Amino acid sequence: MELRNETRLVHREPVPKYCRDSHPMNISSTTTATSKLYPDVTFTFRKFSEKRHQDFSLATSEAKYRLRDLLAELDTLKLPEGVEPDQVQTAKLGNLHDQINSLIDREFSPAWITHYLKSVDGLTIDDQPCTIELFLTDAPSDLYRECVSVIQKQAELLVEEKNA
Repeated sequence: MELRNETRLVHREPVPKYCRDSHPMNISSTTTATSKLYPDVTFTFRKFSEKRHQDFSLATSEAKYRLRDLLAELDTLKLPEGVEPDQVQTAKLGNLHDQINSLIDREFSPAWITHYLKSVDGLTIDDQPCTIELFLTDAPSDLYRECVSVIQKQAELLVEEKNA
């Protein structure tokens, strides 16, 4: 058996200056937003990460399955353009829309909050600092909806960045 000692020239790109600095890269895992409805209230959100996305997907997987079923059922009730639904179809459509909205309110919105909201400053509930649990159960509904909307907009921006 013959051993060879080979020397290879490896072309290496120049190391960027920011990598040569003695300071380690520091990123923030949170971002803040001030409520438009209640200017004294500030939300601190966890930034989107692969792990949080996986946890959110796992937590909402059953709800996604039910939502797909409801949307498929809704699709089967679609009428041709210009055809008005009768009373039975109207009732079925209304019922399906109610089920979809209820599913979103019960499953998806709380999951957005628990996975991405870190804290709420400037809000007390029953003279107690607002925790995530208190926010889920006792926050004013318009503030709750605003918080979910901000998180969803951040998620949409992230998807747009990935697709760009």
